Amino acid sequence: MWQAISGASNEIVGGIVVAGLLGLFGLVYRRYKALKEEFARTEQEIERMKEEAGQLSAAKEEHERLRAELHRKDEELRHKDEELRQVKAKSQEDSLRIKKLWEQVSDAEVQLETMQAELRRKDEVLRQSEAKSQEASRRIEALQGQLETAQTELQRKDEALERAEAKSQEASRRIEALQQELEREKAKKRLPPMSDADFLKLCESGDARQVDEAIKHGANVNAKDNRGVTALMLAANNRWQLITAIQ
Repeated sequence: MWQAISGASNEIVGGIVVAGLLGLFGLVYRRYKALKEEFARTEQEIERMKEEAGQLSAAKEEHERLRAELHRKDEELRHKDEELRQVKAKSQEDSLRIKKLWEQVSDAEVQLETMQAELRRKDEVLRQSEAKSQEASRRIEALQGQLETAQTELQRKDEALERAEAKSQEASRRIEALQQELEREKAKKRLPPMSDADFLKLCESGDARQVDEAIKHGANVNAKDNRGVTALMLAANNRWQLITAIQ
């Protein structure tokens, strides 16, 4: 009886182990899917950062173009100043021309101030863009680090999943082996039924536990001796527990 109880306990433990492994497999699979989604979002964020870097490069090229234009205007202004000095060296007949040139110089100065203000504004925008570019580079590096970490974690989870599957298969094989062993033990315990004479002697002895085992192995509870005395009658002469077992 105790061996049968032990075999049943092994079956229950095997079932619990399989259920635990299946639960672990489900948990690992859900974490695997979450990591894949995080990996896709990280790749999208990197692409967006690259687009912002391209826009910053275009702003830098525009800044260089404005700087070249300012230099050209400055050269034109110096050229006008030279022309003005030449005009002043001439006679008063050129006064109208000088006045016109001064007007052109004034306009050029206004344009120069306007362009200088625009250049300062562009410089500020460029500094801000460079700061954003540096921040974007740092974020890209951080995201790449997170991506590498996620890939490493994903690889580790894949390996853990493979190990869990291997353990699950091993547990299934062990449970099957235990079941086969249990069947063999059960087969060994299947004894031939006790004869009527032996069963009657056992009832007369008053051992309730042995009587119960004999009944479980197929003993005839209606057995009679040559006097017509039944097992129940013999049990009544000994203990009430035997009567309960036979009934």
